[in-house]
Amino acid sequence: MSGALVSGKITVSANGETTTTTTTPSTTTTTTPSPGYTQPAAGPGGSAPASPLAGSAASAVHVPASQRGRSVRGSVDISEAGAGGRLQVDLLAKSASLASANHAARIRVGRLALSHVHAGRVSFAVALSSRARAALRRHGRLALTATVLISDGL
Repeated sequence: MSGALVSGKITVSANGETTTTTTTPSTTTTTTPSPGYTQPAAGPGGSAPASPLAGSAASAVHVPASQRGRSVRGSVDISEAGAGGRLQVDLLAKSASLASANHAARIRVGRLALSHVHAGRVSFAVALSSRARAALRRHGRLALTATVLISDGL
C-alpha cells in the first residue's frame, strides 16, 4: 500500500460540532454536519454551557492533511467540561469509490468510539475496513469524510 494518499480539511459549524473532511488531492468532498449534536441548555444563572473542546473547534481537532497507511490518525483537545464524555469518529466514503459504479451514497468504512475521555489531547487512529483497504490498493488513493462527535457520555 505504499504511495496511497489521504488528505483532509476541518469544517466547523456554528453550534460547535466539528466535521473533518478527508479527501485526496484530486478529489473535492463536501460534508454536512451530522445531526447528533445538541447544544446543551444554559447553566444556572443563565451562563452559557462550557464547550467539550479546548479552544475553538478548528484548533481543537487535528487531522493531518495527508496520510498514508491503513488507518486515519488524528487528535482532539478535550476541555475539563468534556472530560468523562464519549468521542466518536466515523469514516465515510462514497460508494462509487469502493465499487466501479457511480453512486453518491456514503458508506461507513471505519468507526472508533472512546468512552470516558480525559481532559487534554486525546489521540485516535481509525482503522479502514477491508473493503476500503481494497479500494485504496486498487486506486492508490481514497476520498474519505471523517466525522468527529463528542457527547457528554450520558
